[in-house]
Amino acid sequence: MKPLLPILVAAFLCQSAKTFGQVKIGNNPTTINADAVLEAETTNKGFLLPRIALTATNSASPLSAHTAGMAVYNTATAGSAPFNVSPGIYYNNGSGWTKLDSVASGLTSITLTNPTTMTNSGNYWDYKFQTAAGDAYNEYSTATGKFTASRTGTYVLTCYNLATCNVGPINPTVLLRVNSQEYAGSVMYVSPPGGGAYTVFIVLTIKLNAGDVVYPRGYGPATGTCTIDGTTSRTFMTIAQIR
Repeated sequence: MKPLLPILVAAFLCQSAKTFGQVKIGNNPTTINADAVLEAETTNKGFLLPRIALTATNSASPLSAHTAGMAVYNTATAGSAPFNVSPGIYYNNGSGWTKLDSVASGLTSITLTNPTTMTNSGNYWDYKFQTAAGDAYNEYSTATGKFTASRTGTYVLTCYNLATCNVGPINPTVLLRVNSQEYAGSVMYVSPPGGGAYTVFIVLTIKLNAGDVVYPRGYGPATGTCTIDGTTSRTFMTIAQIR
């Protein structure tokens, strides 16, 4: 025959849980906030979220499904923009993951330097930046030379370009291509028949949607050779999300 006391204690605890539906963990377990189903109180401990490796904001993996209110600490840098993830706290809204600091402090701020050699394609002179400082969300690809916005917002895009062409006279400029739309910057007139050096720039404030693609292009003579100056203070691009 089983002892009666343990059975009565277990029954009392089960009934108490059903009646009160509240749990207190911490230094003073005798009091609990009346509106809290779970309260943690401590002066020298923290709350440790589950640490998992997410694969993308639009994928529930490694969980089985999106669940509104779910919160985790993501340990991985993974996925492709605009669904890429980086280490930090994420919460789920029922259809995808959102990084906790993406609105408050996680705005894009990238400085691009170290351009490759210019490649002529008609009147376009293409190049790619090989160094992306501050690219916390993996939005810039050094392989393609393109920036893909991971969040909708207002951005300030700047690009400075110093180069030398061996033909002239020419009127070179620098363009920012946003999806299929091109925005032209300043124009430098180089008059000597043998060409010369020029500096052009563009500053563009624009709303970008998540998934929009941006990249710079030089525009000038269709013939001859143009060489870009790779000095950090002379040829660079900045991408700053301001809201």
